[in-house]
Amino acid sequence: MPESRKRKGAQPHRSQQPEELNKSWAADMKPSPRWWAPLSVTLMLIGLVLVVIYYISSGAYPIPSAGNWNLGLGLGVAFGGFLMLLRWK
Repeated sequence: MPESRKRKGAQPHRSQQPEELNKSWAADMKPSPRWWAPLSVTLMLIGLVLVVIYYISSGAYPIPSAGNWNLGLGLGVAFGGFLMLLRWK
């Protein structure tokens, strides 16, 4: 079977080690406090519970005078927990 032609000037690909790739940005990063991840997950769960309570009670709870803003409250709390997870290191 004939062998394919070699390209002129082709150099073997040098794979970088993970520590070489992460040196520039990982040097200044501090790990998050131990309470960061549990708090963010808790916020997302509280937001989910608020939305579920709103739908189960047909809009009467968790805050009766807020009306449809209860959805915004639940989604806002859950979104805050999600944003916290994006900053978790």
